Amino acid sequence: MNTKSLKHSLMLGLIYPAVLGTIIYRLFDFVASNLCSFLDRAVGWPLLTKLALLATVLAFYFCDYLYTVYTKNESFGWLFFTFDLIFLICLYATVKALHLDDGAKAPNFCAVAVCYLVFMALYFVWDCLESKVAKEIEKPLYREVIRWEILSVVLLSLWVSLALWWPSKATAWLVVLLLVGMTAWFIRIVVKKGRLFRALGKNRDSTAGPAIP
Repeated sequence: MNTKSLKHSLMLGLIYPAVLGTIIYRLFDFVASNLCSFLDRAVGWPLLTKLALLATVLAFYFCDYLYTVYTKNESFGWLFFTFDLIFLICLYATVKALHLDDGAKAPNFCAVAVCYLVFMALYFVWDCLESKVAKEIEKPLYREVIRWEILSVVLLSLWVSLALWWPSKATAWLVVLLLVGMTAWFIRIVVKKGRLFRALGKNRDSTAGPAIP
């Protein structure tokens, strides 16, 4: 196993599942601890917002995990390994910003948005580098991915500017809707990347010739 394959396996087999598993546990613990409080109008809004954000964050980073799975071993050098470590730090910081331990305290929406902004900026660099070595069949997907990243960075930057000038429940829900929309688009991208990954894998198998018994 070469160094790039080892880093890829280490990230996908140990580091990323460990962090994602911890966050999934936090989701279950949060729901179980606050089940009765969801119907309480005094704290219902912060709790519902946190639940929506936590579910969205989990879906988003599960997509990132799959995206990393579909990244070729030969592309996964130290730079991409470092990027994935930063993504996991952003994931942990995002969950901390939700204030799950205090049911009545609203999330720090600006911190959440900044974490996503860092993520999307690095993802843009990642995909620009990947697109340069991509096969012709992969290039339309990378063009869509880069459009998604640029649009996300622009909208998140505008939201942060708006939230600093006019903090309110309306702007809070606006960023929740923005993150849901980004995640829905990410799911679409990952599905497409998975199909390409499997198609390219079949092509490699067919060109490799029959296995020697």
